[in-house]
Amino acid sequence: MYFGHIAIYTEHLTAMTDFYCRYFGGRVFYEGVYGDQKSVYIAFDQDCYLELMDKASVGPSPLIPGEERQGLTHIAINAESTARVNELTARLEKDGYPVVWQPTDYGTDRFYESCVLDPDGNRVEICVHEKVLRAERGLG
Repeated sequence: MYFGHIAIYTEHLTAMTDFYCRYFGGRVFYEGVYGDQKSVYIAFDQDCYLELMDKASVGPSPLIPGEERQGLTHIAINAESTARVNELTARLEKDGYPVVWQPTDYGTDRFYESCVLDPDGNRVEICVHEKVLRAERGLG
């Protein structure tokens, strides 16, 4: 089993679409309107996709940008290398997106990641998969 998709209601459909396509290599593969709901489907390299939705009857929920909270708290996107985590974090910060934490090494073979906020204030972790990190460090 694997995740099929993640869905996010947003008041910033265009900005959110641009963010996930421009910075994370997503591509819009479908846009639709269902009554008062607009949806944009963004595909990535794997089978999982992101559905962004704007619906007039769904108002904003109280969210302090970047705040940890109950429920879905972040999206993690795997980068192909630690260098890519560094480059992308610097680019996002330069482009005005808040950085929650800079690239951080959590141990020889475990985690290397940064965290930024998307246009809605959701946390997006930019990570290196453990297998990639181990290979970069010659740990097999």
